[in-house]
Amino acid sequence: MYLFYLKEMKTLKIHRQHIKSYSERKISILINGKVVAHLKDGESKIIEVEQEDPLELQAKSWWCGSKKTMVPIQEFMSVEIITNPNFYNQSWILLGSLMTPILVAIFNNHKSLIFLIFLLICSCLLLYTVTIGRNKWLTLKVK
Repeated sequence: MYLFYLKEMKTLKIHRQHIKSYSERKISILINGKVVAHLKDGESKIIEVEQEDPLELQAKSWWCGSKKTMVPIQEFMSVEIITNPNFYNQSWILLGSLMTPILVAIFNNHKSLIFLIFLLICSCLLLYTVTIGRNKWLTLKVK
């Protein structure tokens, strides 16, 4: 005699928006800390989930990603991955503005106090971007 225990599976659809400037990188989808899928640019995947409790969902790509999001499980859910336009655009401006004082420092050997303060501020903002702010590049939008 065989006993089978069938769990009811819930469906989670994850879609990655098309982003021209970020299209080469795959985004890894983590559920409760485990990688369950990789998404290319503009791709969608359907994932079946057994767990009844809320899931901890996160998207990661290279060194950046999204915040961990607790997602309650329903019959069918949809999650969209988008780049956070506010953070993403500001960070590229920051990297561009950081190159100017570095190049001036290398080629001009300029040592004014204002220049050093500006360089310190840019360095702190860059350090924030790659440490604390690294989980603000992507946003998970639960529908």
